[in-house]
Amino acid sequence: MVPRRVQELPKDIKIEAVIGCWKGTFVLSESRKVFAWGTNELGNLCLPNKRVSVVKFPAESTVLSAANTRAIAAGRLHSVMIINDPTQVITVGISDVGQLGIDKVSDEAQPWPQLVATLDDI
Repeated sequence: MVPRRVQELPKDIKIEAVIGCWKGTFVLSESRKVFAWGTNELGNLCLPNKRVSVVKFPAESTVLSAANTRAIAAGRLHSVMIINDPTQVITVGISDVGQLGIDKVSDEAQPWPQLVATLDDI
């Protein structure tokens, strides 16, 4: 493998963080725009077109950009984001063992961001 520059990212963004996950990548910019690419079949990249299971080039997650995303962590089948301020956490993906932090435990994908309500009082 030979490293290569990701040419498809907008040239004017300043990257704050790069987050790798199983078959996917997130980029968080200083202006809080979020770009993602990789496998999105479970909605775990939080991209607008859930019907596209493989995203080959960086695409903006307008949902995460609009939510003023501060930080991202990603696992094999789920992703977790801190949004707006450090007290709000959202999750997407599979919650088969409760990893999304929501009431529903299921093998069914949760492709739309779910607010982790139990953290509201922290």
